[in-house]
Amino acid sequence: MKKAALLAMAVMTALVITGCAQQPQAKQDNTSSSSSSVAVEEKAPLQSPVVVDSGFYVDSLDTVHAWFIVENPNESTTLQSTSMQLAVKDADGNILDADSEFKIGDLLPGERFAASCIMIDAPADSAASADAKAVYARNSKAKENPITLVSSNITESGVAGEVMNTGDESVSAVTVGVICRDESGNVVSAGYEDITNIASGASSYFNVRTYGEFASYEVYPHVYVW
Repeated sequence: MKKAALLAMAVMTALVITGCAQQPQAKQDNTSSSSSSVAVEEKAPLQSPVVVDSGFYVDSLDTVHAWFIVENPNESTTLQSTSMQLAVKDADGNILDADSEFKIGDLLPGERFAASCIMIDAPADSAASADAKAVYARNSKAKENPITLVSSNITESGVAGEVMNTGDESVSAVTVGVICRDESGNVVSAGYEDITNIASGASSYFNVRTYGEFASYEVYPHVYVW
């Protein structure tokens, strides 16, 4: 009996040892936390269009014009359906005239555009300041401006020149804006002209009519409708 008991105990001990040997061991994770982390590049936040400069001037006919220079500060995003809100005020801050939706169209990344708007209801002797705000409806992927300035010169009525579509597609509508300054750099006149249907590789002339004399000017070709 004693031998049988000892034999039974030996068998049970062997089974226990065998069972322990067959238990699956926990898998060791040799991957460190530093090697499993992936660097994520943060995207720059979307920025609204910025009014670089704005103001008003009075032409020789005592008509008030509100002018602006607007810019898309984003590097890779087009601001679609951009428009300006313009107002001319008196010395007390009262609005003499306003335009709530001066449409610009799409502003490409880094693009600047300039133009002016007639404020027919603003008396020249009461105008004291002007305000400009830029808004947009939505955004999209970046495009490059295919319209380049070929040449420009001063005429008796303003600024004339030629622009070319260097892109691969036709452009339905182009707006050429002009800002005119005196010798001190003050804006004394501004204007724009719309051009329609410029095919790929084609060019078109423009003649932006401005008022009065000026010492220098800036030309801003802009795609209004693709």
